[in-house]
Amino acid sequence: MRRNLALLAVTLLAPAAFALSTTNSDNAALVLADMALSRGDCKGGTERYVKAAMSTNDAQISERANKIAAECQQISASARAARRWQKLEPDSPGAAAAVALAAVRLYQPEEASAAILKTRELGGDEALVKLIGELSDSGGTAITLDTLRPLLDAPEVSEKLLAAGADLALEAFDFSTAHKLADRMLANEPASGYARRSE
Repeated sequence: MRRNLALLAVTLLAPAAFALSTTNSDNAALVLADMALSRGDCKGGTERYVKAAMSTNDAQISERANKIAAECQQISASARAARRWQKLEPDSPGAAAAVALAAVRLYQPEEASAAILKTRELGGDEALVKLIGELSDSGGTAITLDTLRPLLDAPEVSEKLLAAGADLALEAFDFSTAHKLADRMLANEPASGYARRSE
């Protein structure tokens, strides 16, 4: 992980130095944060980045702080940065997805559900399907599936969303739902490979 953090710090250092509309003290804090990350100091680097995110209106810093905190497994810090990012960019599906991911990892189902639905509202099925995969990897299958049930039961649902829902149901061991979604895909597109996954 130390090598990954060093690469992450190098990747982020240039944008932090040249793209910010912050004070000199904020810029200095970000440089120090990147230096901490390059040394493998996850906690120190994350704390500095999140502190900077909270003191600036630059949404890119909040986004960066969220990603760093998530990489460092600093979930509470990731949630703070994600909420700040969403406050600064309320129309960003990426920010909504970040809030959802952090809320799932913190076992906060109400916030997670609201953010999942917000992600779809802002980014459509493409953003939602991407988020479903990330939530599944984070252990959020149950929360995600419960949130999506009304969407999956709607008369018109895209094949990609049906497929993602079926995969999610299989991971949650909800075989009844998985088969129901697969049957809908098969009815819509008999030749679809997605429709045969749960057979």
